[in-house]
Amino acid sequence: MASFLIGRIAQGLVVVVPASILIFLVMRLIPGDPAALLAGPEATPADVEALRNRLGLNDPLIEQYVNWLGGAVQGDFGQSFTRSLDVDELMKTALLPSAELAIAGYAFVLVFGIPFGIFAGLKPGGFPDYVATGFTMFTLGIPNSCSESS
Repeated sequence: MASFLIGRIAQGLVVVVPASILIFLVMRLIPGDPAALLAGPEATPADVEALRNRLGLNDPLIEQYVNWLGGAVQGDFGQSFTRSLDVDELMKTALLPSAELAIAGYAFVLVFGIPFGIFAGLKPGGFPDYVATGFTMFTLGIPNSCSESS
């Protein structure tokens, strides 16, 4: 059992570490200066530079990544560049609505999805199977709405 857990943890690290590096680098490649965004339009260049130093944005990328990873491991995900709030506070405000949505989705699947899937599977190629396939294709084709509330 212990070797299984160690293997699973190693597999997870093989995915998580490169993904974290990729995400970190992509976030650094986005155009614009996060310090200028956080400082606001009234900030002087000296204010922006002081904020850039305080946030460690002038440090080498490797040092920035190690500092970010060390904070993330301890539960400190830093500050949102767009909202000037701590990321953990943003995550806390999103936790309840996300949990409600997940619970509603699971309830829907249990009440409708599983019985309908069983019914469609009883007659492969029959009318219920075509309805289930059509419904799936229709719902997969619906674009996601990415609206952001302020």
